[in-house]
Amino acid sequence: MSPFTAASAISAEVAGIHAAAYERDSERASTLLDDDLAMCVLRSRLTLAEELLVANGHRDDVHDQRQAFEHALAPALRAAVERITSRTVTSFNPTTHLTQGLTLLTFGFAPRSHPPL
Repeated sequence: MSPFTAASAISAEVAGIHAAAYERDSERASTLLDDDLAMCVLRSRLTLAEELLVANGHRDDVHDQRQAFEHALAPALRAAVERITSRTVTSFNPTTHLTQGLTLLTFGFAPRSHPPL
């Protein structure tokens, strides 16, 4: 699979996992892929409940809940990236930016094993 095809497949899978978990339409996603990592950028909007919380001074609570939710989704997200790339994911780091409506999901890969020379 080409890197472009793999990146597109990761974007679709991650958006689908998020859509099912949040019980809403798929979010817009794009993925950057290189030999060391995959970074998926999700553009999302807050739920109505989250908007109400933020409006009432609970931005940090919404941020923390979103971060916790990403960690809860980690096994499914990691499995999708590993299946698509045939690479072992050794690290997962979600970063949520409420103001920009962004979630960045970074998947670090184990080094490729190279045959001896």
